[in-house]
Amino acid sequence: TAPDLAERLGDPVASHVVIGTPALALCEVYGWNRECRVVAASGDNPCSLAGLGLSRPGEIAISLGTSDTLFGVLSDPKPSGREGHLLVNPVDPDRYMAMICYKNGSLTREAVRRDVGAPDWARFGELVARTPPGNGGRIGFYIREPEITPPLPQTGTFRFGPDGAPVDAFPPEAEARAVLEGTFFSMRLHASAIGLEPVRILATGGASVDPALLRVMADLFGVPVATGQVPDSAALGAAFRALHGWRCAEAGAFVPYAELGPAPGLSARSLAPDPDAHRVY
Repeated sequence: TAPDLAERLGDPVASHVVIGTPALALCEVYGWNRECRVVAASGDNPCSLAGLGLSRPGEIAISLGTSDTLFGVLSDPKPSGREGHLLVNPVDPDRYMAMICYKNGSLTREAVRRDVGAPDWARFGELVARTPPGNGGRIGFYIREPEITPPLPQTGTFRFGPDGAPVDAFPPEAEARAVLEGTFFSMRLHASAIGLEPVRILATGGASVDPALLRVMADLFGVPVATGQVPDSAALGAAFRALHGWRCAEAGAFVPYAELGPAPGLSARSLAPDPDAHRVY
């Protein structure tokens, strides 16, 4: 992809490895310590995994923003070629990180909220609560933007009744529940396809404060859901990774990331799934 790229990049190394010290010119300009250690870099989503303290297979994060992102730790990845991304785990050389991205996130949910006449998310949650888990067999797909997972170039709203036949509209309360259930059904399906089987979920992002959404998430996945209080998990994870690299260099061997201590900012409480609701899903 570029001339002399291999020479510029150097040899691949584990994420915790110290790869050198800052260039002298940078130390002179910025006043850095010449003995400062530079740890191998990583991307924003892998650093978010580190910042949220996800270290064991089955621990996943669901970030609910303009786009939705699901990522977690894997020991037995299943590359599909069509969905998701498999990455080097930034804190454990023996495991992997899987990530799935969705284009239709909070903006799509907000559009449905307006369509059903709910002036705010509290009223939207009241609509959701009027319908049972499983929505009486109704399923909806809300594709305002061409979707990433699964790859869908066409846009529109696609509703199906309890008999599986297409329908033109749902009652407002069914529409409110359908947009939430459709999102998490898709996440559960595609996460399983690449080997992610959650045992605990950490919900982050702006929509993670919505109790109706968290209830559907916990019941549909059937695992406890905690909320994250860290607004900049990628920056925090980069700092933790720097500390991890320093600890490994001092020890002369790999130090388990969990030994750095618990990630700050996690809610002490989690929302348990309703077993009866999960059986419906």
